[in-house]
Amino acid sequence: MSDQDTKLLALLESCVKGNERAWHVFVGDYGKVVRGCLSGYFRGNDQKIDDVTQQVFIKLWRSGLKDFRGTNRYQFLSYLKLITINEAKTYLRLTAGHGKEISLDQDPPSDDPSPGTEIPSGAPNPEEQTVAREGVDRVAKQLQELSLEHQQIFLMKAKGYKDREIAELLGIPGGTVASSYSRIVERLKKALIES
Repeated sequence: MSDQDTKLLALLESCVKGNERAWHVFVGDYGKVVRGCLSGYFRGNDQKIDDVTQQVFIKLWRSGLKDFRGTNRYQFLSYLKLITINEAKTYLRLTAGHGKEISLDQDPPSDDPSPGTEIPSGAPNPEEQTVAREGVDRVAKQLQELSLEHQQIFLMKAKGYKDREIAELLGIPGGTVASSYSRIVERLKKALIES
């Protein structure tokens, strides 16, 4: 066992025993690793990275460090990455529906500048709004019925991630990402076409 491995195991043991100074050293040393892993999920959104980083360290503090059974730094880094990825997936799952809302309830302006002259507003009429709302509802229902992995693939593609990045972050083959996304899009198109 190398000196580095021995120091890490001693640090982890001190953290488990409640040594506050050891905990601060641990967070300082491994916070960058966690944030680096999360940057692939949240691309520059420091608030989300901070939130999930905090969740990772809370999990480690509560029981994660006690549960680590490895004997070297590489095993610990793999363990830390696994916890980080799981926390990121949980965060994405819990916040998936909390993005921007699309409002279909806006009516065209009612102020007619001159009686008898109709100026097209460009806003959808009530019938178009109803059709659009039903389409959004069908798509939302289809998205909710997808597996967690397929939801993650769809959301990450929507955010501009490349297949290779998604495959790496989710730990699945690149071909699986492409074929899954294609099937998801077809399913959503079919939901929009059906009345």
